Amino acid sequence: MAEELQEHAHRDGRGQVGALIKAAERLRTVDGGVNVRLTPAEEIAAGAWIATLAGRRWTQFTVANVYSLSKATQLYADLMFETAGGGAVANTLGIGAASGGRQTVFLSGIHHLF
Repeated sequence: MAEELQEHAHRDGRGQVGALIKAAERLRTVDGGVNVRLTPAEEIAAGAWIATLAGRRWTQFTVANVYSLSKATQLYADLMFETAGGGAVANTLGIGAASGGRQTVFLSGIHHLF
């Protein structure tokens, strides 16, 4: 089967965003995780995912802790480690791209429901 390249572009008043997409390639992902409630107010979670596309591979591991101060307020801490191979760059959603194939991210904060 011949592979077909398609070019997609978006223009607005500030510039152009474009991408080449190889139509024959498929993104494949596998993920899993577990949540464990330690006390009525505290929960830990651990998870991992692997994604492959066009010979590139991304793997991420996450460990998180959530502590409820009340029904509406929670403290959280999250440690993520991502590796990328096959020429890919580690790129954690919401954080941005790393300068290479590895990225470690630590997030902490407070959630409040209104």
